[in-house]
Amino acid sequence: DSLEKASLYEYAYQLGRTYAGYTYDFLLNTYLDKTVPKAERSDKYWRFNPHDKTFFPAYDDRLVPLDD
Repeated sequence: DSLEKASLYEYAYQLGRTYAGYTYDFLLNTYLDKTVPKAERSDKYWRFNPHDKTFFPAYDDRLVPLDD
């Protein structure tokens, strides 16, 4: 089996889009944790959909930071 160059580029493109979204969502939630008072901040981890500009809970589809 050999990889087709086009399929490898498509895979890299999709992986880049996915992890760019995860990174944006991580930074968004870090910002919310720092700026929203704890009493007003929900326990939900939020995601942003740039296509329709909406926020929604991420549940398991997100970046999970590792403990130090």
